[in-house]
Amino acid sequence: MGWIDIETRLVLAAVFLLSGAGKLRSRAAFAEARRAVSVLGGVPERLLSTASGLLAVTELVVALTLMPGPTAMAALTAIVLMLTAFSLALARAIRNGVYVTCACFGAGGRPVSTRQLARNACLVVLAAAAIAARLSWPGDLTSVSVGGLAVAAFGAVVAAGVVALWDDLADLVRPESAPPNQ
Repeated sequence: MGWIDIETRLVLAAVFLLSGAGKLRSRAAFAEARRAVSVLGGVPERLLSTASGLLAVTELVVALTLMPGPTAMAALTAIVLMLTAFSLALARAIRNGVYVTCACFGAGGRPVSTRQLARNACLVVLAAAAIAARLSWPGDLTSVSVGGLAVAAFGAVVAAGVVALWDDLADLVRPESAPPNQ
């Protein structure tokens, strides 16, 4: 279970690092994240910048606290709670026909759809697997070979790339129709 624990935490750390950094990488990315928080989260205008900044910083903190053993369970729990909240907001927007782009990884996102719900469900399953593995193997990275850790890190980068490009990859299989003009 040790490798499952390490790989799942590495993947989640990379995903949340990309997500948090993506929102902060430029003014345009932050503005798009701010709009998504406004529409999906129902945050009042006067709190939007603060809430959007806190979301990005929280994602970065969660990413950085996933790997140290003592903070891993708290970070995994936070991920499950965050993804559940994100999914509920996405589902509500989809159900109500609200048009907003997904700013999960910064500017340039696609309109929210069930694709983001599927992605979030996969990430929740991954976090649940990490929690289960962590409960059965509470070890740390000191017992892992450098070569094994390098292979795991490479796999995590590839998996995080798949998550970040989820919509583009889904379009290769099944293109979505054009979004409504708004």
